[in-house]
Amino acid sequence: MDKLILKDLTIGYKEILIEKINLEVSKNDLVIIFGKNGSGKSSLLRALCNIESPLSGSFNINKVEDIGILFGRSNEANYLYLYELIKFSNPKCTNDNLDKVLEYYGLLDLKFNFISNLSDGELQKAHLARLKIQDPHFLLLDEPNNYLDLKAQLNLVNELNSLRGKKGIILTTHSVEFAQKLNPSKILIIDTIKRSLLTLSDMNEEELLKFY
Repeated sequence: MDKLILKDLTIGYKEILIEKINLEVSKNDLVIIFGKNGSGKSSLLRALCNIESPLSGSFNINKVEDIGILFGRSNEANYLYLYELIKFSNPKCTNDNLDKVLEYYGLLDLKFNFISNLSDGELQKAHLARLKIQDPHFLLLDEPNNYLDLKAQLNLVNELNSLRGKKGIILTTHSVEFAQKLNPSKILIIDTIKRSLLTLSDMNEEELLKFY
């Protein structure tokens, strides 16, 4: 799959959060979505990976292996060892490759720890390691810089920038500083009054705050 295409996509629950989203994301794109809490950022990503059903419209993700997703802590994974969480994303991954990825994220010594015993920052690194092992075409990242220490955030910036042209990336964040380091191809913000996804020309904080 070379391009992710959203056509008139409307998401929400009992009420509409964002309606008639039209967006194309290629492997050259890094798209950043801003929006206040509860505006629908996470719901949009969940809809794209079929965790939640959109109210209407369409998108062209047909194979689950086409996308890699990162959300917050999941209770369903608490019974797993760290290495199991990561290896399940790609059963063909060799133990040597798994250990190299764990070492890259500073998690090798935690390989046999239960997910429930990891700190929030360690779990966030574990999910990033899981995506590296999975190697999907598109990444859907919900506030990926959350909980990470300074070094891990800088490593994340470098890694995301290195993926330009190789993977399409959609990520949400509240951090302008983090977003500016990524030089995104598209900057979007959710207008909760108009229930729409708007395109911005830059990341001016004063302009962003109008929608918060």
